[in-house]
Amino acid sequence: PLPAARQMIASVLAAAPHAAVVAMSADGFGNGPAEAEALEHELGIAAVLVKPFDRDALTRALERASTWHL
Repeated sequence: PLPAARQMIASVLAAAPHAAVVAMSADGFGNGPAEAEALEHELGIAAVLVKPFDRDALTRALERASTWHL
């Protein structure tokens, strides 16, 4: 994500450390699941959806978010 998006995510997590953040990006950053997982880990968020995404990807992201930090 862009630096501004990274700052916004950091601000959200500073205010609510256990928030289940699902980010959306038009930047393919490699377009692979491994890259998305690495970014999720780096940012400390539940999921990253890369546009365009399908309903199944959205459902998986929301399922991950629903059990985030429980």
